[in-house]
Amino acid sequence: MEDGILERNPAVGIKVPVPEVEQKFLTNEEVKIFLDAAKQTGHRFYPVWLAALMTGMRSGELFALTWADIDLDARLISVNKQWTNKTGIGPTNEYFRKAGAEIKGWTEKLGYSIPNAIDTNLLQFAK
Repeated sequence: MEDGILERNPAVGIKVPVPEVEQKFLTNEEVKIFLDAAKQTGHRFYPVWLAALMTGMRSGELFALTWADIDLDARLISVNKQWTNKTGIGPTNEYFRKAGAEIKGWTEKLGYSIPNAIDTNLLQFAK
């Protein structure tokens, strides 16, 4: 079109059907087996996997976390940014943060409450 070869884009209006992908998730027992094995082997990502599975945070939210986002005394992880491979670190979409606050029962600060199992592992990860 830009070079004058085509007068219009022939692909306009074509819709390609995309099959719906079945969502797969771990059962509580599978999570326990996975985390127990990771802990027993001393896997370096155990604290990250523990945080992801116990808070429901997305990988981009985990990758963007800094220690300033974690308040162990208040037992709160503040989620205010995310990382993507396209844009790097940027703000978390307010719509999804609000929806998550309602769905997951987050605190009023729209952060994640830190489960007991995570706080000691975060401290060990920091060493």
